[in-house]
Amino acid sequence: MLGTNEEGESQLFYGFEDAVDEADYEGYTLEEYGEAYFYQEGKVYMASVFVENNEGVGINELEKEEIIQLIAELIVTHDDDEEWFYSENEWAKAFTGK
Repeated sequence: MLGTNEEGESQLFYGFEDAVDEADYEGYTLEEYGEAYFYQEGKVYMASVFVENNEGVGINELEKEEIIQLIAELIVTHDDDEEWFYSENEWAKAFTGK
C-alpha cells in the first residue's frame, strides 16, 4: 500500500495489518485503497482492498505483460536478488521462463 508523509514523500508498505502499523510508526498516512496480488491455478489476480476494514472492492485478472512487470518490481524490492526471488516464488517462473 502506498503511504505519504508530511514532507510529501511516498513509500510502499506490504501486508495489510503490518502496513497499517508500520506506516503509522514511520509517520506515513496510507491511501484509502490498497492492492493485494495472488496466484491461483496459473493466473495472477489483483484485489483492490479498502484499507480501513480490509474489505475487497474488486478483483482483476492480470495480463501476462502486467505480471512480468509486477515480477520485475518485486525483484527490485528484494534487493535485486533474482535468484532468491525465484527460489521463493516458484509461480513466477511460468511467466518469465526462469
